[in-house]
Amino acid sequence: MRIACAKFSINVSFQDSFRIYNFTQLGKYVPGSIWHIVSRVSMLRDKGHSLSSIRDALIAENVALLLVACTLAAGSLMATIWTGLLRIDIGQESAFGLQYLAEPIVWLLCLLILLAGLMLWLFCRRHRNVLSWMKSLIPSLRTASVLLPAWLLLGTSLWITAVPFIESPGPYHYFYVVGLFSIAFVVGLLAPFAPGGLGVREYILVEGLTYLIAFDQAVVLSVTSRVLYFGSELLLGAFSAGLRKPGG
Repeated sequence: MRIACAKFSINVSFQDSFRIYNFTQLGKYVPGSIWHIVSRVSMLRDKGHSLSSIRDALIAENVALLLVACTLAAGSLMATIWTGLLRIDIGQESAFGLQYLAEPIVWLLCLLILLAGLMLWLFCRRHRNVLSWMKSLIPSLRTASVLLPAWLLLGTSLWITAVPFIESPGPYHYFYVVGLFSIAFVVGLLAPFAPGGLGVREYILVEGLTYLIAFDQAVVLSVTSRVLYFGSELLLGAFSAGLRKPGG
């Protein structure tokens, strides 16, 4: 948050960033899935920062979050498949439903996404200011160096609870679980109807983990992961609420 804010001339200390971020994150569990954003905007506005700068900082922060998570997930999962250490048979039911790649609707959806991307590119070509704004949202190496270890630690938290249930766990299982957690988190984040991705993240975790362990074990692990994650957010939020404001 602090790096994204600094990029758009919003000067906040690390302590202030820590306090605002962790306290407002609890708002995402309120139905509507926007209250953590509303709270963040309100707290930064109270410090005299402009709405445009706050908007750009929030967008840049979330773009970085998603890009790094998706990159880690793609790298982790593709590595396990390409090396042959984790085999997924497209002709059968798999953890990610790869057999559906043969469905015409999937290819139609891919075509629509490509057309949308082409239209966006043409629009940006005609409106250079929009293109410059979009470039400003691209995360820096410094941002990636902060987020990558964070995602690895989050995925490792799921791995630690899953290890006892995996038969002969190896490094490829670790990367698979880390990639799975990243995908589940991203999809949950992008589901506006699910406060905090509740239910969506767990569904994807169960679907992915059943490729390694039994269904009932996957359910228990996904619920455990959510409880641990929510518990850490609650503790951080409570601790942040107790921090004094600078000068307070």
